Amino acid sequence: MSKISTKRKREQGLTEQDEAQIKQIKDWELQISSDQKNFNNLALLVNLETSNNQVKSVLFNSLTRLFSKFLDSDLVKSIKLFDDLAYSPSDSAQLNKEDKKKILADWLSKSYQTFTKILLFNLYSEDTAIQILSLRLLLSLLQKEGAFLFRRSNKFSFPSELYKDIVVTVLTNKDTSSNLLQTFLDSFINQYSDLRFYTLKYIPVATTTISTPKVTKKKDTKEPPNASDTKEALENIAQKTFFILSKLSPFSDKNRSASSLWVSIPTGNISYPIHLFTLYKITFINLFTIFLYILETPKKLNVFNTLQNKNAFGEAWTSFMRLPLTTTLYKQTLSIIHSKVLPGMSNPLLLMDFLTISYDAGGPISLLALNGLFTLITKYNLSYPDFYIKLYALFDRNLLHVKYRSRFLRLVDLFLSSTHLPSYLVAAFIKRMARLCLFATPSAIAAVIPFIYNLLKRHPSCMVLIHRVNQDDDVAENNNIENPNSAEKTDMSSDKNSALSQKLTNDPYDPSELDPSKCNAISSSLWELMAIQNHYYANISTLSAIFNNPFTKPEFIIEDFLDHTYSTMFASETSRKLKNAPALSNPCPTSFLRPGEILSDIIDFS
Repeated sequence: MSKISTKRKREQGLTEQDEAQIKQIKDWELQISSDQKNFNNLALLVNLETSNNQVKSVLFNSLTRLFSKFLDSDLVKSIKLFDDLAYSPSDSAQLNKEDKKKILADWLSKSYQTFTKILLFNLYSEDTAIQILSLRLLLSLLQKEGAFLFRRSNKFSFPSELYKDIVVTVLTNKDTSSNLLQTFLDSFINQYSDLRFYTLKYIPVATTTISTPKVTKKKDTKEPPNASDTKEALENIAQKTFFILSKLSPFSDKNRSASSLWVSIPTGNISYPIHLFTLYKITFINLFTIFLYILETPKKLNVFNTLQNKNAFGEAWTSFMRLPLTTTLYKQTLSIIHSKVLPGMSNPLLLMDFLTISYDAGGPISLLALNGLFTLITKYNLSYPDFYIKLYALFDRNLLHVKYRSRFLRLVDLFLSSTHLPSYLVAAFIKRMARLCLFATPSAIAAVIPFIYNLLKRHPSCMVLIHRVNQDDDVAENNNIENPNSAEKTDMSSDKNSALSQKLTNDPYDPSELDPSKCNAISSSLWELMAIQNHYYANISTLSAIFNNPFTKPEFIIEDFLDHTYSTMFASETSRKLKNAPALSNPCPTSFLRPGEILSDIIDFS
């Protein structure tokens, strides 16, 4: 058995010195736990140096168990109260029992503070397992601190100083692993109301503080490299902050119970109105009142307050948006801002400037900002006078080629759904979309044609774009009827053709004008739709031919056309079942040489 054990330890990378250290750590832990006379060994544990991660794991777990026991026994002061409770006796020669206890508590508290800094420093470790272990042990000590603070004040008190250091270190550390962030989020922040609330509260601190905690108690623990106030460092913080905020679970009624607290209130220690016992006789009503009071007390905490949570949520997001964002992160933020950010804020109008600047930026950024801006306009009464002018400007040659095309067209369909919009405005959008179809892919054209059809159905005054009648042509036609002279009729017909040719080459619509009221679209015609009827793809030409028929069909369901791509169209064509085999121009050959060929008269293969 000893040979197998030794072999296993060697496979784990443990040397004899490491094994000796592990044994020494366990012995010191046992001695310290059994007798206060051995407390000096605690300093040896705290200052123990090792580079082996397995030894570190044993050491950190041992120290955590010891300090947890000290916190439960009120021998260690919370970091939150450390500066206030520091004690120095006036006369060291005369020390009574109470003085000795205070000196011991002060020494243990300093050792505890050193150990928490060591754990914070190990969040910078290159080993992901050590990072996660350090985080879990820090949060375990956080629980013990919370219980200590409750016993001291008889009310819920969160160890904010320690947790602030944890949040700031995790977010500002450029070496924070994705596994650490995922563990922090899934196992703690999204599970406990108090951790969720205080994470939101300290994110603004992390976004404005680049420096990290310093460790000077150990020889081998050099100060972690302070992230300089550079764009790269801030982008690193922004990336980690977005990871947490974007995956944060929404605040709900499930977060209002005392069981959702990580720093829980000890059982049986909830403060209740003693006067109900002393001033009145104990009755069923009094007992019921006390029971309700105990249940309702936790709900008065800030971590359970909806407004406080929304305020913290909004401050966290606004502080994140002040950071320099990469283009990818910028797009990711805009893509979720309407669904995950605005509903969780107490005052969504705080993001008005961020969204309007994004909307004015142009390109894909504007398309993504449109959703959030529309939410502010429709749900929070944001006034934006030039909204349709900016929307019209987004219809450029690249629009129908971006991957956000479907989302954009859904919103535009909603914006133009009102029948009270002026005709010139709707005509401008119809004309611009028809013009873009000349340069678009078949999948984009398939989405735009039903869109134009629906707009013409909703706004009959725009039908003039299809059935435009020229008064000069009517006069010429009447003259032909009244003057049967063939020569004059031929001259007038040639004049009519030349005039028509001139009109076709001089479209009154100005595609370079960005103001829909000045582009003169209402005086134009949708000749682009006639051109699309000659499209190389038969389905597109057939679909565009719908404008040749009376508008008796109901509106199209736009959703059925938005998600077409080259892949879906190819799959549709290849999976189509043919009723009849296509006719061949030549019959299938029955022999090697066909009848009539020269060699058939010379060689017979039959």
